[in-house]
Amino acid sequence: MKDVQAVLVLPPAACGKVTSPDLRRWLARGQLAHRKPDKEILANVAELLDAPMPEVGMGGLRFWGQSGQRSGSWMAAADPVHLEMRMRDVRIRHVAPGDYDKRDLDELVETLQEELGGDGVFDFVRIGSHAYVRASEHFDAPRHSTAVADGEVPDAHIPAGADAAMFHRLLGETEMILHEHDVNVRRAAAGRSPINSFWYWGGGIAPESVHLDLPPLFSVDPLFKGFWASAGADVYDWHGDLAACIEASAGRFVAVLPDMPRAAAADVMEQVLASVRELMRRGELHGTTMLFRDGLRATIRRTDRLKFWRVAHALLDEVDE
Repeated sequence: MKDVQAVLVLPPAACGKVTSPDLRRWLARGQLAHRKPDKEILANVAELLDAPMPEVGMGGLRFWGQSGQRSGSWMAAADPVHLEMRMRDVRIRHVAPGDYDKRDLDELVETLQEELGGDGVFDFVRIGSHAYVRASEHFDAPRHSTAVADGEVPDAHIPAGADAAMFHRLLGETEMILHEHDVNVRRAAAGRSPINSFWYWGGGIAPESVHLDLPPLFSVDPLFKGFWASAGADVYDWHGDLAACIEASAGRFVAVLPDMPRAAAADVMEQVLASVRELMRRGELHGTTMLFRDGLRATIRRTDRLKFWRVAHALLDEVDE
C-alpha cells in the first residue's frame, strides 16, 4: 500500500470556526501552529514542497491559470475591495469572489475600461470572477492580495516613491469612479458593503516556464493553477472528493478548496475534515498538512489517533469578541 501524503488548503478554522466537538478533538491530536498570514498561501505550499516562488508577476500567474496561456504583457490582478472608513483610519476588507455577482464585476470593469482604459496606458479585462489591468509600462504595486492585507491599513502595503506614482494615480481615479456607482447603490439597498475600490497587486510579467517536480494539484484556484502550469505539472479540477484525489495520485497530492464567502466556508471545511479523518481511519491516507486561510496550520498523521489524551487546543477555542 502506498504511503499517501496530502497538502490541503482549507477555509479558516481557528478561534471556534470548527464547531464539531469530535473534529476539534481529532485536530487537537495533531501538531497545530498559527501565524498571521504575511504572504500568499501559495507561497506557504511552495515552501512545503521545496519549490521556488517567483518574486513578481503573481497577477500574470493567476491570469495564466485562468486563460491557459502565459501572457508577455505587464499586468496586475485587480480585485474588488471594500475600504472601511473608521474613526481613525481606513481598513482593507477582503471581498471573496462569492461575495459579488459576475454581472456586478462586469459592470465595474466595463466602467473602469470606459473611463481609464483605451488610452494606451491601462487596459482592463475580466475573466470569470477575476479582473486584471494591463499597463504599457511597469509601476510598483502591492505585492500581496487582500487575503494577506485583509483588516490592515492600506499604507502598510502600498508602495511609495517615483515608481509608484502611476499606481497612486490609478488607485485614486478608481475610487472616484466607483463612488456612488450603480453596483454600489444596489449593494447598499441589499445591505451589503460597497465595492469602493480595486486592489491592484502582484504586478509584473508572468515568469517563464520551468520544470518543477510537483505533485498533482486538485484545484480551481487560478493562482495555484497558474503556478502548476508554469512548472509543467499535472492539474485537475477539485470536485470535493478526496478519495478520488488519492486514486489519481501516486502517493502525494495537493488539494486546494476555493476562496469562498464565510457563510459557506465553515460547512464545507468541516465536511473535508470529516473526510480526512475517515480516510485516515481506513488507512487510505497516512498523513496531511492542512493550511487554513487564516494562518492556522495542522499536521496530522494516522498514528496521532493514539494520542487520546489530547482533547483540546487553545488555537481551536472560541475567542470572546
